[in-house]
Parts: sequence; C-alpha cells; structure tokens
Amino acid sequence: IGGLLSFFSAYSYSKLASYYQDEGATYSFFKKTFTQKKFAIATIRWIINFGYISTLALYAFTFSSYFSSFLTGGQPWANKIIALTIIIFFALVNLISVNGMGKIEDLMVYTKVAILLIISGLFLRNGHHIHAFNSIGPNFSLINIITVAAITFVAYEGFQLIIHAYEEADNPQKNVPEAIYWAIGSTTLI
Repeated sequence: IGGLLSFFSAYSYSKLASYYQDEGATYSFFKKTFTQKKFAIATIRWIINFGYISTLALYAFTFSSYFSSFLTGGQPWANKIIALTIIIFFALVNLISVNGMGKIEDLMVYTKVAILLIISGLFLRNGHHIHAFNSIGPNFSLINIITVAAITFVAYEGFQLIIHAYEEADNPQKNVPEAIYWAIGSTTLI
C-alpha cells in the first residue's frame, strides 16, 4: 500500500519536475503553481523545514542509541553527545561540500540496503515466520495507524530528493522520473 501511494505521489513529482524543469521539489513547485498564496507558500516552507529537521533528529537519535548501547551500555548522556556530533558532522560536510555530502549519502544508502538485505536474509533463513505474522490483524487503533504511517513515511521519504539533482542529470526529462520509479520499486521490494 505504501509503495502504491508513493507511486502516485512520484507520478505527480515527475510530472511537475518535467513541467517546471526545476530541482526545487515540493516548495518550488508549490510556489510556482500558487504564486498569489503567500501564507500557504510560507506554511509549506516551514512544514518542509520541520520535516527535514525532524527526520535528521530521528536518524541521529536512532543511530546514537544503537551506537551508545554498543559503546557505553546506553548511557543517556552518550546518546545526546553522539546525536549532536552526528548532526554537527553532517552540517559541516554539507557546508564544506555539497558534492562530498552526496557521496556520503550514496555510501550510506548502499550500506543501509546491504544491511537490510542481510537482516532480511537472516530472517528468512532463521526466523520464526509464524511469530512475524501473528501481529497482523484487524487492530485499527490510532497508535497503530500512526506507527504504520510514520514507518511508511520514513521508508519512502527520499524519492523526491532525486528531483534536487534535476539540473545535473543527463536527459532529466527521462532519467529523473525513471530514477524516482526505481527508488520506489526497490524500496517496496526491500
């Protein structure tokens, strides 16, 4: 379901990117489409900023929790220091070199995919499949719906970032939509 919904969103992003031939994505498309809606444009800008900051904080906190439990047994002060260090590191790399940040992001994506494939393979080989599917049922509580929505968002959130490379891509009218659809397809498969 997440893949299907993301596909519809990707279709819109692809068409807007081709129409505007712009790498600005959500904010830029909204601003160019609704030129007279100043308050709405500002609201979209702040929502996007909040989303990116929240996502960065989520990743930094999650990584720091795992890393600090490995190093210090999960001390709360270590979580905060590691998370802050991660945020500062990526901010500095991004300020120094956008190209360097892109290379780091590529490495991180390849690493995440490899880890997910290894974990999936181990589960398929050694897991108790019966227990994995016992939790699937008609339990439609609000917290479960919010949890599934958050997990789905995090899984598919990056596809629209491909548009930010629109002006750098070879034949962007063809390659950007293809890259978006491949990203969604591979995410759905994984």
